[in-house]
Amino acid sequence: MSEATMETREQAATRDLERAQRGVEEVLERIKDADERVGPEDLEAAESRVRFAKARLEGLERKKQEEAEQARRDRIEALKERALALDPAHMRKLEEKARKALDAYVAAGAAYRKELTAIVWELSTLGPMPDGLEIDLTPDNYGMTVGSERRSTERPNYVCARMAHEVLQAHLPDERSDFSVLRVR
Repeated sequence: MSEATMETREQAATRDLERAQRGVEEVLERIKDADERVGPEDLEAAESRVRFAKARLEGLERKKQEEAEQARRDRIEALKERALALDPAHMRKLEEKARKALDAYVAAGAAYRKELTAIVWELSTLGPMPDGLEIDLTPDNYGMTVGSERRSTERPNYVCARMAHEVLQAHLPDERSDFSVLRVR
């Protein structure tokens, strides 16, 4: 049943109840005015119309509540179906691919860093550098410049954290992405 039809029926039932209640008041007033034409059956009939109108209104309210409950159950069922249609296996496959790519990147970055660090340290032990060759030995970064070519050690941990943070912010801007709070489970 449509909501508009239910509302119209409720309005009609409310009007009927109001009319029936006025009818009881009118019968009572006539009795108080000593109207000989009014008998107990008139009062019983008027009160019966009030009970009927109340019962009808309660029935419509019950029907409305039942329909709302059914709509709620239907929505729950639809949401359950949507959730079951999601494919967690697809997410696990993507996670595995990302893990492999991350592992390859970090391994390559670590190897690059180790090799460049070894080169820069050995160069630092060989005395003054010739023209066109400079080395950097800072606590955070080792590097060298050969002519116009610059080589700095890679920091895969910073690069990975920055990339992850940027991607998370792009796709989940309202989610917290503070990596310092993450712990291995």
